[in-house]
Amino acid sequence: DEYMSRRDYAGADGFAVSVEKAYPQEYEDLANAAKAQQVSNERPALTGYPESLSEYDTVFLVYSNPT
Repeated sequence: DEYMSRRDYAGADGFAVSVEKAYPQEYEDLANAAKAQQVSNERPALTGYPESLSEYDTVFLVYSNPT
């Protein structure tokens, strides 16, 4: 059996969301940066955007949860 990603298995398209300014690697610094963004209602600039979402009925946001 060949390895098949979940995206391939589901027949889904993929788009990686990434920010222009990298977040800090240290937890406390990252938490402080996220809190400051939340308080100021700031949305980080992205490096790119999908062409359109109009052809999709369902969109899943998948992200890692490092521990």
